[in-house]
Amino acid sequence: MSKGKSITKNLSSLPTEQPIGQPLSYLTANSYVNSCRKTELKAPNIWSTCDIMMEDSAVRQCVDMNSHPVIEAISNGKFIGKKSKKSKKVAEALNYAVRNLDSGTWREFAENLATDQLYGFSLFNIVSKVISEGEYRGLAGFAKFSPRSPHNLKGWIYDKNKVEVIGSILKPMQVQGEGYLGMITSTHISNYTYYQQEYPIMWKKQMLLSSFNKTFNNPEGNPSIVAAYSAWKEKKLVEQYEIVGVSKDFGGVAILRVDPELLWRANQTGVEFEQDRLQLQSLQENAAKMHSGQSTMLLLSSDLIPGSTSQYLNDFKLQGIDGNGKQYKSSEIIVQKNKDIYNAFGCGFLILGQDGTGSYALSSTQESVQDRYIERS
Repeated sequence: MSKGKSITKNLSSLPTEQPIGQPLSYLTANSYVNSCRKTELKAPNIWSTCDIMMEDSAVRQCVDMNSHPVIEAISNGKFIGKKSKKSKKVAEALNYAVRNLDSGTWREFAENLATDQLYGFSLFNIVSKVISEGEYRGLAGFAKFSPRSPHNLKGWIYDKNKVEVIGSILKPMQVQGEGYLGMITSTHISNYTYYQQEYPIMWKKQMLLSSFNKTFNNPEGNPSIVAAYSAWKEKKLVEQYEIVGVSKDFGGVAILRVDPELLWRANQTGVEFEQDRLQLQSLQENAAKMHSGQSTMLLLSSDLIPGSTSQYLNDFKLQGIDGNGKQYKSSEIIVQKNKDIYNAFGCGFLILGQDGTGSYALSSTQESVQDRYIERS
């Protein structure tokens, strides 16, 4: 048996994966998404996750669609007094006060209040005043409703029994990057004046809190984005894989053929084969750079396979992808995940007809579902 045939035979025992240009790791999407949930949906990370999810057109449309009726209802709403003249007078004064704020408008307040659908809660510092002129002079009113971003929250203050929220701790501007405290009791506040000195505290009488789908006295609520998270995350994964697939369809998969003797020597462990290992590594790096567009040429030897007049020992080509092995369409998965997102917000009627199915009657029914959804929250 010749040396060349012996080396070719021994190649079957060599490692098949090289250190350069390794393929994407295979992920179990469900496990990956569940792993991400543990960190991305936990305070304070959840509020940054909400901001990122709002960059998705489906999520944004659903949040805007559900927020709009709330904004309209609040901005056009009125305080109504009871039967007594005094009660009606107070209601009239409140209607006057909220539409004559010193800073901002009642409409802006409604828009900020409706962000509880996105973050789970909306928080305001109530700034009161005494009305100094007009028909309601001398009565209590409001100077402004100053909104506080969820990213500004340091923690919640509970009573000593850890049952009722009695205030919130905010972050000073100079320590925005510090961690989240979560639940702080009134006992902690009295024992450690550190928070009183360096962190603004907003007590219950100064605070207006709106919590979305609030259960078990949780001030942070339960935003619909949590229900849509898995579908959104899985859709983003598929979109990333789809982009990788498109790039491979355009550029092809790089195939580098090298002398079998070099492959054999480069996979030996002896010191005498160090130059062979470096040569193979250099070939792989140069091929990877050219495929990624970092290089415009690849220098290979002109040696031919013994007995051949056209086949080189070292060769490089781009192999196109025919896609015969794919058992699904990524576009169908993305469409399904979009449906899951819309349904999580009760907004499935918005996409009826986009896939050729649906009817006006069904759309009307689902709009009623959305109304119930908004009323419940």
